[in-house]
Amino acid sequence: MNLLYKLWSDEGGAASPASAILMTTVVAIGSVVGLVAIRDHVVQQLGDLAVALDNLDQSYSVDLQRDLNDDGDYDDDCEFRLVGGYVDTPTLTDPPDAAPAGIDLTVAASDEGS
Repeated sequence: MNLLYKLWSDEGGAASPASAILMTTVVAIGSVVGLVAIRDHVVQQLGDLAVALDNLDQSYSVDLQRDLNDDGDYDDDCEFRLVGGYVDTPTLTDPPDAAPAGIDLTVAASDEGS
Protein backbone atom coordinates (compact mmCIF):
# COMPACT_ATOMS: atom_id res chain seq x y z
CA MET A 1 0.00 0.00 0.00
CA ASN A 2 2.91 2.28 0.77
CA LEU A 3 4.34 1.76 -2.75
CA LEU A 4 1.01 2.68 -4.35
CA TYR A 5 0.88 5.89 -2.33
CA LYS A 6 4.45 6.78 -3.34
CA LEU A 7 3.63 6.26 -7.03
CA TRP A 8 0.43 8.28 -6.76
CA SER A 9 2.12 11.26 -5.12
CA ASP A 10 5.30 11.20 -7.26
CA GLU A 11 5.83 14.44 -9.16
CA GLY A 12 9.21 13.63 -10.68
CA GLY A 13 7.99 13.00 -14.25
CA ALA A 14 7.19 15.74 -16.69
CA ALA A 15 5.18 15.77 -19.91
CA SER A 16 5.94 18.25 -22.63
CA PRO A 17 3.09 19.96 -24.47
CA ALA A 18 4.51 18.82 -27.79
CA SER A 19 4.17 15.17 -26.87
CA ALA A 20 0.57 15.71 -25.70
CA ILE A 21 -0.29 17.40 -29.00
CA LEU A 22 1.38 14.61 -30.96
CA MET A 23 -0.49 11.90 -29.04
CA THR A 24 -3.80 13.72 -29.47
CA THR A 25 -3.19 14.02 -33.23
CA VAL A 26 -2.33 10.34 -33.59
CA VAL A 27 -5.42 9.28 -31.63
CA ALA A 28 -7.69 11.62 -33.66
CA ILE A 29 -6.40 10.40 -37.03
CA GLY A 30 -6.63 6.78 -35.90
CA SER A 31 -10.21 7.33 -34.74
CA VAL A 32 -11.26 8.83 -38.07
CA VAL A 33 -9.72 5.94 -40.01
CA GLY A 34 -11.33 3.39 -37.69
CA LEU A 35 -14.77 5.00 -37.93
CA VAL A 36 -14.56 5.08 -41.75
CA ALA A 37 -13.73 1.36 -41.77
CA ILE A 38 -16.66 0.61 -39.45
CA ARG A 39 -18.99 2.67 -41.65
CA ASP A 40 -17.92 0.83 -44.79
CA HIS A 41 -18.41 -2.58 -43.19
CA VAL A 42 -21.83 -1.68 -41.79
CA VAL A 43 -23.00 -0.47 -45.22
CA GLN A 44 -21.65 -3.66 -46.83
CA GLN A 45 -23.47 -5.82 -44.29
CA LEU A 46 -26.72 -3.92 -44.92
CA GLY A 47 -26.29 -4.56 -48.66
CA ASP A 48 -25.69 -8.27 -47.98
CA LEU A 49 -28.81 -8.35 -45.82
CA ALA A 50 -30.84 -6.76 -48.62
CA VAL A 51 -29.63 -9.42 -51.07
CA ALA A 52 -30.39 -12.19 -48.58
CA LEU A 53 -33.92 -10.93 -47.98
CA ASP A 54 -34.52 -10.54 -51.71
CA ASN A 55 -33.40 -14.12 -52.33
CA LEU A 56 -35.95 -15.59 -49.93
CA ASP A 57 -38.09 -17.75 -52.21
CA GLN A 58 -41.78 -16.98 -51.75
CA SER A 59 -42.98 -18.80 -54.85
CA TYR A 60 -46.14 -20.85 -54.61
CA SER A 61 -48.48 -22.80 -56.84
CA VAL A 62 -52.11 -23.77 -56.39
CA ASP A 63 -53.90 -26.62 -58.17
CA LEU A 64 -57.56 -26.96 -57.15
CA GLN A 65 -59.83 -29.63 -58.59
CA ARG A 66 -63.52 -30.17 -57.97
CA ASP A 67 -65.47 -33.29 -58.97
CA LEU A 68 -68.84 -31.75 -59.79
CA ASN A 69 -70.69 -34.99 -60.61
CA ASP A 70 -69.08 -37.00 -57.76
CA ASP A 71 -68.00 -39.89 -59.97
CA GLY A 72 -64.36 -39.86 -58.74
CA ASP A 73 -63.01 -39.03 -62.20
CA TYR A 74 -61.46 -35.63 -62.74
CA ASP A 75 -61.10 -35.99 -66.52
CA ASP A 76 -64.75 -35.35 -67.38
CA ASP A 77 -65.74 -32.25 -69.32
CA CYS A 78 -67.89 -30.94 -66.51
CA GLU A 79 -65.11 -30.88 -63.95
CA PHE A 80 -63.71 -27.70 -62.46
CA ARG A 81 -59.97 -27.11 -62.22
CA LEU A 82 -58.12 -23.98 -61.12
CA VAL A 83 -54.36 -23.69 -61.53
CA GLY A 84 -52.43 -20.64 -60.41
CA GLY A 85 -49.28 -19.50 -58.74
CA TYR A 86 -46.56 -16.97 -58.36
CA VAL A 87 -42.85 -17.27 -59.17
CA ASP A 88 -40.65 -15.05 -57.04
CA THR A 89 -37.47 -14.04 -58.89
CA PRO A 90 -34.66 -12.21 -57.08
CA THR A 91 -33.74 -8.79 -58.45
CA LEU A 92 -30.74 -7.73 -56.35
CA THR A 93 -27.19 -8.89 -56.97
CA ASP A 94 -24.01 -8.19 -55.07
CA PRO A 95 -20.97 -8.91 -57.26
CA PRO A 96 -17.50 -8.80 -55.70
CA ASP A 97 -15.65 -5.46 -55.73
CA ALA A 98 -18.84 -3.51 -56.43
CA ALA A 99 -20.94 -1.15 -54.35
CA PRO A 100 -23.29 -2.86 -51.88
CA ALA A 101 -26.54 -4.03 -53.44
CA GLY A 102 -29.38 -1.54 -53.49
CA ILE A 103 -27.09 1.48 -53.11
CA ASP A 104 -26.68 3.68 -56.16
CA LEU A 105 -23.39 5.57 -56.22
CA THR A 106 -23.87 6.97 -59.73
CA VAL A 107 -26.22 9.83 -58.91
CA ALA A 108 -25.23 12.95 -60.81
CA ALA A 109 -24.50 16.17 -58.94
CA SER A 110 -27.31 18.69 -58.90
CA ASP A 111 -27.63 22.42 -58.40
CA GLU A 112 -28.28 23.30 -54.77
CA GLY A 113 -30.92 25.94 -55.35
CA SER A 114 -29.19 28.84 -57.04
